[in-house]
Parts: sequence; C-alpha cells; structure tokens
Amino acid sequence: MTTSDRPILTERTTYAPKFKSETFIVPLLQVAISSAIKKYADGGKALDVGCGGQPFRSALEARGCHYFSMDANPTAGVSVDFVAPVDSPLGPEVVGSGPYDFILCTEVLEHVADWPRAFENLARLLAPGGKLVLTAPHFYFLHEEPFDFFRPTLHAFAHFAAKHNLEVLESRPLGDAWDMLGTFLSGCRFQAASESKISRFLAWGLWKLRDFCFRKIQRGNIRRRVHFWGPTYLSNVVVLAAPAV
Repeated sequence: MTTSDRPILTERTTYAPKFKSETFIVPLLQVAISSAIKKYADGGKALDVGCGGQPFRSALEARGCHYFSMDANPTAGVSVDFVAPVDSPLGPEVVGSGPYDFILCTEVLEHVADWPRAFENLARLLAPGGKLVLTAPHFYFLHEEPFDFFRPTLHAFAHFAAKHNLEVLESRPLGDAWDMLGTFLSGCRFQAASESKISRFLAWGLWKLRDFCFRKIQRGNIRRRVHFWGPTYLSNVVVLAAPAV
C-alpha cells in the first residue's frame, strides 16, 4: 500500500482524550511527552514526525525551537512541511532542512511497517547530541487499520537504538495494571448468546459490572485501596541521544 492508501484521520490538536478508550493512556502520554519537551528541547530545529494535528507545536516553539512537521497523510486543514512516511526514502527537502536538534515521534511507530528503515532515517536526521523522543503503545486496541503493525516493548527500542549508535537516556513503561484493565474494559461489549432470560440477565449484569469497574478505576477510588500489578503496561516512553561530536 502507498501513502495515499492510508486513512485520512481527524487528528487531535490538543492532547486530551477523545474517546472512552483513551481515558487512561492519553493523559499519561500528555504528561510524559510534555515533560520530555521541557527537559530535552532547548532551541534549535525540531522535527515532529507523524505530527497529526500538531498538539505539541506550541510547547516546542515555547522552548525556542524552529518547528518542522512531517506526516504520511496530513490532516485536512493542517499545514505540513514534509509529506512522507518515516520508513520511506528521505527526500532531499527533509534531509536538506536538517539535521534536527530535537525529534518527536509519538504514537507513530506502531503504524510503521519497516522499523529498520525508520530508525535509520531518524538517526540520520538527528544532529550530533540531538535528542529523539519516542512513544508507542504496548497495550491498546487495533486502530487505523490496516496500518497497525506492532505493540513493541522497551527491549525493541533498546535493540534498534543500539543498532544505530543511539544512547538511551530514558526508557520506561507508562500505565499500571489498573490503567490497562480500565482501557480493556472500555472496549468490552456483552451480548446475550440467546433469547433466554438467563442469557439476557447475565449479559445485562456483566454490562453493569463493566461500567461499575470502569468508573471506579477512572475515579481512582479502587487503586488507592488495592495495589494491582502484572507483567504488562500501556505505552513505552523512550528518549534517545545521538553521539556528540
């Protein structure tokens, strides 16, 4: 499939939940990405890869950055400097405007089929000592299909960082087991398997239980009283640095 085959989306211009399924993951990402921008963006050129509605443009410009945007399928009404997938050959206009002191690539790499090419491009675009902030979900529903390919781990980011001589400055999971359960419940549906009273009653009861549990997790009541953990999480947050010359 080509870039033109990708679905045209109405992307967020502010980083706030738009759907019930985003209740837990989006606020966590907003804090993590904003913190990374404050910590690592310090003027110079910044490239927002997979920029969508450019929700972090103002934050980067407030840090004194000269903002550049890139997207495979730009949102209608949003001006984008470069129209290209991050795993395609880089055009001279992209390379010529770089290198970049700061690159932001958030919630994009799960939609990128060719990770080796994507990391090669990102490393090539980084200025010496430049910082690269990456996020991608580890647990989330299928979305933007058929362009939904991966749910990477922190180990995957470390592997590709090492292959391209990028130093890992930060690498951490976002969201605990309560966040994951709340996200899972937001997408669950129950339907009676037959017209029998018992089936309909069970489906109704499970639906009510789902809503009750979701509200308790959302409000934070239950997590303040009960610790809940497991070997999974919502999203990855990784900050990489190019070697300084």
